[in-house]
Amino acid sequence: MTARPLAPVVLALVLALTQCTSPESTTFAAKVVYHTSGLIVEQVSPNAFVHKSFKQTNDFGNVPCNGLVVRNGGEAIVFDTPTNDTSAAEPGRKRPQ
Repeated sequence: MTARPLAPVVLALVLALTQCTSPESTTFAAKVVYHTSGLIVEQVSPNAFVHKSFKQTNDFGNVPCNGLVVRNGGEAIVFDTPTNDTSAAEPGRKRPQ
């Protein structure tokens, strides 16, 4: 039995790994689109927003709490609403563009 060269295996690995990259990758720079003392909304993709509200606790002080808003056309889904009614109502005053 003779040893087969590793060249075909290496070539297959190289081809497989080069197919994993996108020819043109577009990046989205996250940006804060809304900011008050009680709520921060950061756009992390064209249709996704991370919101951060704050909850005052006895043991840990002012704790940040994150959630997510995803929009599609004229609809939006909110995952994990802000920590209080005041913060939850804030984005209604200014809708993210």
